[in-house]
Amino acid sequence: MLPGHCCPDINVLDGISNVPQNFGPMPVRRDTAYAALVATAALWAGNTVTGRALADAIPPAAFSFWRWLLVLAILAPFAVGALGREWPVVRAGWRTLAALGLMSTGLYHAWVFWVLHYTTAINAQLLNSTVPLWVMLIGWAAFGARPTGREWLGFAVSGLGVAAIVAHGDWNRLAALEVNVGDLMMLVAMITWSVYTILLARSGIRLSGFVFVFVAGAFGLAGLLPFYLWELATGRGAFVLTPATVGAIVYTAVGASVLATVLFNFGLARVGATRASLFTHLVPVFGALLGVSLLGERLGLHHLAGFALILAGIGVTNSFALRRLGRTG
Repeated sequence: MLPGHCCPDINVLDGISNVPQNFGPMPVRRDTAYAALVATAALWAGNTVTGRALADAIPPAAFSFWRWLLVLAILAPFAVGALGREWPVVRAGWRTLAALGLMSTGLYHAWVFWVLHYTTAINAQLLNSTVPLWVMLIGWAAFGARPTGREWLGFAVSGLGVAAIVAHGDWNRLAALEVNVGDLMMLVAMITWSVYTILLARSGIRLSGFVFVFVAGAFGLAGLLPFYLWELATGRGAFVLTPATVGAIVYTAVGASVLATVLFNFGLARVGATRASLFTHLVPVFGALLGVSLLGERLGLHHLAGFALILAGIGVTNSFALRRLGRTG
């Protein structure tokens, strides 16, 4: 999500979302746009599954560093020309851009790759669905954006869904605090991303999409470098170049970042922000299917119950938008 282009919770699943594109006149039929949004959800889901599959093959800081280096190399031809024109904005807001880049590229993405050592792709995807609710709660706690009673109800319902997933369906685990540390770490990652989303929306920086991602990504990459060098110095940062490891880095950079961004904005430009945001709820669905089919993970009833409760909570908090969608669709 980029400032000035969309609401802060339309996409909170990847670091270079909502890059504006000029896609030409909007077609009458929207079938292609919906297909693009479905493909976007599948690509984003593949990002987590890929990180889980290669968790033991590529160290987290190395994975994130090489992924974002490739992303910046791809974006450079599109961003460099505009960067000269927008340099006064970059120079005036470089501290904010640095903070946003360090929080997203430098912290969040490497953290998620690290968390995937300790939890399943299915759990990570399902817990990812809670971000809109954390945005609501943090917005209230930090900025006085008072939630309505309906929103509190939605947060409580979704909280039950999170508890079901973290407890793996066994409520005695919560009483005994016997929960998967990876699940708790994933919740920390989601809260971090929610803070980033709010700060991004409040930053007031007006840059074109490619320039914002390129500059913030460069700051984030600089922030990743010390962690990557530490991995190398301690013997933890080296990894073997195999078709699997190279393919994972290329996929997360090209597929889950650049291509997914283009497809999402293609659909967003044609169906609007409200409709496009609903498709992000397909990400954990695809993630569960990929986790079961490719990683051999088990999909339990607690996953289904937890996801249903999370969606129900989000549906309650966004009921006005959903009713409006029904009237205008």
